[in-house]
Amino acid sequence: MTVKIMWLHSHITNASGSSKFLYNILKQLSTKYKITLFLQKPITFLNDEFKKLPIEIIIISNYSTTDWKFWLNFSSEIEKQKSVLKNYHDNFDLIISSFFPMNILATDLNLKHIQFCFQPYAFFWDNELINSLPFFKKIFLKYFKKQFSKLDISATQNSDILLTINNGSKNSIQKIYKKESIPTNMGIDVTKTESIKKLLNLQSSTILIHSTDWSPLKNTVWLIEQFIEIQKRFPNTVLIITETKTDSSEKNKALKLVQNNNLTNVKFLGTLPKLEYEKYLSSSDIVIYSGFGSGITTSLFVLECMALGIPPLISEQASEDVIHEKTGYLFKNSNEFQKFLTNLLEDDSLRINLGNSAQKFILEKHSWMNVSEIFEKQISLILKK
Repeated sequence: MTVKIMWLHSHITNASGSSKFLYNILKQLSTKYKITLFLQKPITFLNDEFKKLPIEIIIISNYSTTDWKFWLNFSSEIEKQKSVLKNYHDNFDLIISSFFPMNILATDLNLKHIQFCFQPYAFFWDNELINSLPFFKKIFLKYFKKQFSKLDISATQNSDILLTINNGSKNSIQKIYKKESIPTNMGIDVTKTESIKKLLNLQSSTILIHSTDWSPLKNTVWLIEQFIEIQKRFPNTVLIITETKTDSSEKNKALKLVQNNNLTNVKFLGTLPKLEYEKYLSSSDIVIYSGFGSGITTSLFVLECMALGIPPLISEQASEDVIHEKTGYLFKNSNEFQKFLTNLLEDDSLRINLGNSAQKFILEKHSWMNVSEIFEKQISLILKK
């Protein structure tokens, strides 16, 4: 008999790593299990791709954590959405929840519960992120944390099996939730395409690529400040920036900085469809991750670039999948950033060798087959309990 899984996920509304992870793991597991995906609100990213999966998708509300109405009516919204789910739960063998507050919604449904926690919910537990936000948003989040974070802890502790994305998140989960978790790592689903440098009229340029959601923790404005010096010394270097979502305040700072310093070689691409995204990645020479924060230990975007043989230059905190001077460079400060980037820009063979090592490392460690096997093993275990 086919196992029936009730999968709860909050929202798929931007080009985040969690949305891509969900799509790819569902693509793998839906070949073996009958999965129904319950979402708090309609899909606005990868909509066509999700609809092509052999799964049923049910929307249970119009509000999730991205909406103020949800937070201002948190308790009543949780109860309403639980009530909707209770109409379905008798038809399933187990629940898998991913992303807060779906762990809370999974409670009281009388099914075995596997929780996939990408990381402890950042807007409760990542103090660096919270402190980087505007004053009033910071005050609201601290209030919501005081009111509702105990529910997050309780639901996580009561899950039957807890999975997470990597060892960095495992350590954070142990610290905050006092519960052991099993890392799955991330699979990589990106295809090498023919370079479009000629089409972009950048045949003689070295392309740096960076992805941002324009949160202060992605440190994109800092990166552009660093590029002021790089453009002076390496005028054929181009910085291209893709977006997973847009924060107008941070992006306006970046646009003003580019204009005031006459940075002609900074290109903003916005959010790209998959094919265009892969074309730009395949045409890039160095991937840069400048983010900081204790909740960030790896980046799917960086892993995708490494899988294509692009050497990474990343901040030290996001170092779980980069071995310094073997598969890329890790920097602690501006001086090291300038030094290591200069090394990569001046030495083509260094860049190629690091890229080849990065690609080999990623292809050996990160595959969706490995990820799905971990999920399948835990599903089998939980059904035997």
